[in-house]
Amino acid sequence: VELKNPPIISSVPEIKVVTLTSDDCLMVLASDGVWDVLSDAEVCAITIHPDHKSEESRAATICRAALEKGSGDNITAVVVRFGWGQWQRSARAAAATGPSQGSKDDEFDMFA
Repeated sequence: VELKNPPIISSVPEIKVVTLTSDDCLMVLASDGVWDVLSDAEVCAITIHPDHKSEESRAATICRAALEKGSGDNITAVVVRFGWGQWQRSARAAAATGPSQGSKDDEFDMFA
């Protein structure tokens, strides 16, 4: 398989610079295996739901949702929660507006 002509794999990263404000409560870094099948809104609803006990649980739920939606690409997610005070208000708002994705705090093994 020729990977250079036409280019199938790109070494150019997608970069976006954003100025954080006190309204920003978290950041999700995820591979295209997540973003190919989940929208920004779906990831946000999963991530800020108050049932989660840790950022690891949030990231695992994102990966699990991508697998369940049939992603055929690599799946990686990292959730970073910022330390300022908007977190609880955002989590309550998400719980009030969307269905629960639940939390499965058990270990998530995508190869199981």
